[in-house]
Amino acid sequence: MQVIYLANQTPWFGAHTGYEMLPSYVSALGVKTQRYVPAETIPRRMAGKVVSLLRGHGQIRQGDAFARAQLELALRNGKQRLGHILHGEAHMPYWRDVAPSLRQRSVLTLHQPPSHIGEERLQALAAYRHVIVPWRAAQDCFASKMAGGAVRFILHGADTDFFTPGPPKNGNDASIPPRALFSGLHLRNTRMLSRIVLNWKSHRGDLHFDLLIPPQGRALPGLDELRALPNVAWHAGLSDNELRELYRKAYFLLLPMQDSGANTAVIEALACGLPIITTDVGGIRDYGGGALFPVVKNDDDDGMMALMEDYLARPAWRDEVGTRLRAFAEAELQWPVIARQHLGFYREISP
Repeated sequence: MQVIYLANQTPWFGAHTGYEMLPSYVSALGVKTQRYVPAETIPRRMAGKVVSLLRGHGQIRQGDAFARAQLELALRNGKQRLGHILHGEAHMPYWRDVAPSLRQRSVLTLHQPPSHIGEERLQALAAYRHVIVPWRAAQDCFASKMAGGAVRFILHGADTDFFTPGPPKNGNDASIPPRALFSGLHLRNTRMLSRIVLNWKSHRGDLHFDLLIPPQGRALPGLDELRALPNVAWHAGLSDNELRELYRKAYFLLLPMQDSGANTAVIEALACGLPIITTDVGGIRDYGGGALFPVVKNDDDDGMMALMEDYLARPAWRDEVGTRLRAFAEAELQWPVIARQHLGFYREISP
């Protein structure tokens, strides 16, 4: 068996972040792998445009179209090859136009909640038989759109060798303002974040907020009100080591969400043993929410601030939660563990 991957590139992800790490760990299990990554170079865009026009796909991302053509050719050249499209949402309306025999040897991982994908695009799932989701609640919805086949739940992996806890906090030292870390932009409840930060500044003690948000996300609702606050620092374009240091310096991850599949910031916080304060949405419970760490309802500002106060007032409990989170990441999220689960699924569906 050989597995051919169609990967994506998230510009702000480093070498230790993201689902694109999976192929390397599958390869380490002795499986022959190959990877195609869309690139918007002029030759590839031109070739991709020809492919998309011939297929009747119109003006789409031509680098993606070229990478799909590479995957299609690779699968045609070997019947023992499987294709795995690591971010299926972007490709499933177009990959359904390849030969059915190739789709039978294809796996799609879907990361986005159904509400974010949209009903029209979800209808494309009728053409597929093998789907992976990294949170349990999505299984039934996606399976209902398919004409048979399997939707397998496999947790998203974490690089637990790189993302590790920092030195002990030694309690909440009153001379050093504790830091709350907010990270990302996709599906975040930034209005709730803004209300929390402004409310905290007006009525509660000292707390420093680190907001790790790419520049293109800083126009999201509510964030404009935080720009001039002296206790708010903005971050972007960090190296892997700088990112890890933000997790290690934080007293907790503050992450109000509108919805969620497998959230990268949550996964990395788990690996760093960083307590998480987030909303009870999407896949949060698959990653310890409600069991390993308490969660609040979406837009429950009072509940979230009460939880923040509880962590700050009870440093020993905060450290206990962090220890539980790290243990969960080591047991359940290590990439070698996750890669073996993927390999098991590949073997089940391989010709």
